Amino acid sequence: MATTTPNFGWDIPQSTDLVKDGATAIAALGTDIDTALVDLKGGTTGQVLSKNSNTDLDFTWVAQDDSNAIQNAIVDAKGDLISATAADTPARLAVGTNGQVLTADSTQSTGLKWSTPATGFTWTHREANKITMQEIAYDGSSLYVAVGSSGTLYTSTNGTTWTSRTSGFGANDIFGVGYGNGLWVAVGTNGTITTSPDGITWTARTSNMSTNDIMAVTYANSVWVAVGGGGGSTNTGGITYSTDGITWTRKSQTLTVGARYYDAAWNGTNWIVVADSSTNNYLYASTPSGTWTAGATGSAGSVYFIAWDGTRNLTIEGTAYVSRYSTSTTLGTTTTYTNGHQGEQAYSGAYFYYNNLLYISNTRYFGSLVPATSATTTVYPGQLLPMITRSTTPFINSHAGAIFVGAIGIIWASQYGIFTSF
Repeated sequence: MATTTPNFGWDIPQSTDLVKDGATAIAALGTDIDTALVDLKGGTTGQVLSKNSNTDLDFTWVAQDDSNAIQNAIVDAKGDLISATAADTPARLAVGTNGQVLTADSTQSTGLKWSTPATGFTWTHREANKITMQEIAYDGSSLYVAVGSSGTLYTSTNGTTWTSRTSGFGANDIFGVGYGNGLWVAVGTNGTITTSPDGITWTARTSNMSTNDIMAVTYANSVWVAVGGGGGSTNTGGITYSTDGITWTRKSQTLTVGARYYDAAWNGTNWIVVADSSTNNYLYASTPSGTWTAGATGSAGSVYFIAWDGTRNLTIEGTAYVSRYSTSTTLGTTTTYTNGHQGEQAYSGAYFYYNNLLYISNTRYFGSLVPATSATTTVYPGQLLPMITRSTTPFINSHAGAIFVGAIGIIWASQYGIFTSF
């Protein structure tokens, strides 16, 4: 006597059935299977099975673009995107035109639109004090410090609201500021150095740089290095260094290099200090307390800026303020990036390296370039910086001011105050 399968109830013979009953059960099983699988019959090329109801084995053949799938026909051109106008409601977003970028726009049905990027930044005036600013630094987590002439020092936790602080410089100009190992260090005219643990309270330190101006300060490889005037054969200043930022030691050295040192960078092997030109225009050493060697980059004139991007030394140098680079850890001869506008942008400029872009600003323009492995580089168009106008004629500041570029955006400071791109 036949029984049924547990899942679909198909008749199946049993081992105890008589021969004639077993044949009958087999016939019944075949009929049950044929009936149950009837929905698998038919269909055309390219169709797929789709459940027709919640009933077991109830299927129907449909085209691949069924009502529960995104239809092929929703896109009809190269570059089209699939978006949505609401939950479970896909929609086509037609491809934009060359150079456009995709932006969020809640007024559009899909919440997205293609738009042409703006030709310049939108600058917001954050601080109106018309003091010539020299540098902006960030501690990497919570505080920005901007410094400038006449001892001006501002701090901000967000880049938008700035508070004036007593820097300890008096009437002396502050040329540079840096952060490292939990300490802020500011440097400027007359050999002045002050330090702060929080950017708010500043304490004067002895630089041992006599009355020479200190132009820049850098923390790397567990040591502070500050550079300025009195270098070269003058040997009254040049380089002073500190392991804690509190006690400073001047490095005595008499080299055939310009007396004013402008900037310093650590490239993982050597400290490179760039300077005015006098046969040579830079010097290098593996430690600031060690032996320094002078060298020439091959360009005519001084070197004003240096940064290390992990592969190359990036410099601004020469009488035309041209962007150059070198892969040597001892700098050596530098190669000019091919760009006819770099000199114009960099003239009397401020410079900042961030995320594989070298940012340059002068009295009127802000731009950036991508350092490349060859002499050719991609240059971003210069953007007009905010200026105070006198009647209809732009009143151009004779100083480029300071720039900071980070994930937050761009902070630019000059004689007209502090501006941000955010």
